Amino acid sequence: MDWMEEREGAVQTLKDILTSEQVALSAPCFNDEVRRPFILETDGGPLVVGGVLIERDEEGKERPIRFESRTLNSVERRYSQFKKEVLVILHCLKTFQAYLFGRWFILRIDPTNVAGALKNYRLIDPTMGKWVGFIWQFDYKIERIAGIRNKADGLSRVCITPEGVEDVEPIDAFLEYEGEIFAVDNEMMGEECASGELLIRTLEKGAPAVVAELREGPVTTRGCKEEKDSWGAIIGQKAELIAMAVEGGREVVTSLEKSWERKELWWMVNQTQKRKDEDQEGNKFFYAQIYEGIFREIGLLLIGNKQPMEFSIKAREEAETYVLRGGHLFRREEGAMPRRVVCGRPRQFDVIQAMHDGLAREHRSSKGTLAKITPLYYWSCMAGMVATYCQTCLIYQERSLARVFEPLRPTQVLGLEHLVHLDLAVMPVSTDGYRYILDARDNLSGFAEVVALKKKTGRSVANWIEDFYLMHLFIKRFIADNETEFVNQEVLGMLKRLCVPIKLIEPHHPEANAPVERGHRTLKNTIAKLAADHLGSWPRYLKQAVFSENMIPKRTTGCIPTELWYGKEIGFLVKALIPTWNRLDDDPRMTTEELIEARCQQILKNEEVMEDITNQVLDNRMRDKARWDQD
Repeated sequence: MDWMEEREGAVQTLKDILTSEQVALSAPCFNDEVRRPFILETDGGPLVVGGVLIERDEEGKERPIRFESRTLNSVERRYSQFKKEVLVILHCLKTFQAYLFGRWFILRIDPTNVAGALKNYRLIDPTMGKWVGFIWQFDYKIERIAGIRNKADGLSRVCITPEGVEDVEPIDAFLEYEGEIFAVDNEMMGEECASGELLIRTLEKGAPAVVAELREGPVTTRGCKEEKDSWGAIIGQKAELIAMAVEGGREVVTSLEKSWERKELWWMVNQTQKRKDEDQEGNKFFYAQIYEGIFREIGLLLIGNKQPMEFSIKAREEAETYVLRGGHLFRREEGAMPRRVVCGRPRQFDVIQAMHDGLAREHRSSKGTLAKITPLYYWSCMAGMVATYCQTCLIYQERSLARVFEPLRPTQVLGLEHLVHLDLAVMPVSTDGYRYILDARDNLSGFAEVVALKKKTGRSVANWIEDFYLMHLFIKRFIADNETEFVNQEVLGMLKRLCVPIKLIEPHHPEANAPVERGHRTLKNTIAKLAADHLGSWPRYLKQAVFSENMIPKRTTGCIPTELWYGKEIGFLVKALIPTWNRLDDDPRMTTEELIEARCQQILKNEEVMEDITNQVLDNRMRDKARWDQD
């Protein structure tokens, strides 16, 4: 076979197609973090969560680098949508950790409440607190993006039929979507077509190929005949049925139709009662003795025995929303039954007691009790009274899953080595197989010692804790979370043999994790900066990062942790080159007694300084307690 120019051109064309941006994924670039940062877009669905890692090319066009998705198990499928969105962010950060850890990137998410939680999260759910704590270790900027422009949101809508065919329009059309018009055929919405028939016709005709136009694009109609009620009371409800059929199917539209029927029945009852009240206007009377305040004025105003100007302005303004029936005052609201006005604390508590633990008793929560009272009765500050009553119900409180937040209790430390925190942090897998770092940190001074571990077995953790304690024999107590690396026979047996107590606290508790978790974030950032070009060899830079951590003055104490821990000043090498005030040469003429006296004076001075630092730290923690208890 002769290899000619035509064949050479065909091979080159095939290479160009296989390496083009329409077929191949883009290669990551780590050299330009300012103009070409990584972009992570995530989305959580009912059964699947996923995300896409994006980076701009040299021309500024965003191109995908990697895709990631996974199915949810039976427990995760019952999560709320908020929890699913946080779960997919956590999963994508773990998957793309080699790309994103230690670098600034952009996080694009759809839900606004998730964006607010990532900026200022209050610990309510321990699992959510653990997830958010891991996410906070990354350096990112949050961007709010609409669902129509979220690539991960579009990819999650792909539905594969049993025959293996995608049942939606091509993904490229969604990724390039800029907002179009959703056209509705109004021939399906004739006046003679009932709502149930409209639903059947809509579902039989089939849902149009719509991705996100119902949320973003404008809605117009086109047809052969004119509409007498252009998007009015008749066609408006039918158009909403079509939209609900496209989005949710038959079950959603059926439930919507039933709710409309209930509203129509309520409206008919209200109109009938209104006509009866108009017929009985001449026989009105009012039980004024059981009402008080503004409600008594409104009732007397509706009777008509006095001139309107004799009542307050507020009573005249609100009288239109009330009606009298059988001598009692009712509050009218659009689309709902009139509610009986109840005055007086004893009568109001009788209603709450009857709904909470009377014949209809279920000892439900405050929301459930309020949902039963609201359609029937009305008074001011109803929600607060129901919540207070439910909080005093012993049966409800014993079975309730909610727990009241207790005031913070600051940890009182008597001195150095009085309390040492232990914690294990996860790190990227290094080339040598190291996966974790074990941290021991003093509560008062902040002095830390860290070691890299390949496995978090009880034996390896116990051996390092024993070596750490034997180097510092004056440690009074350890504190750690009750994870498996600390709650095991090796660790607990070793501490019992050394006669050192350990206090185990639930994970993500401020008493156990606040100092070490804050230290982990600073330590990881330091390692990422030192090992920017060699992230796989981060254990080589661990000692340097710990040394830097111990040599920086702490904000809470204003002192260097190493100087507080060892009780003497640290001599920097630069002092030999450029002497400072406290850099003095040793006097060879000093006797042993003089040296011992000088050392005693130094120890006495250190004790005075340590007492001042202890009081200062305790005062700061008490001020923080008052501030957090108010929040």
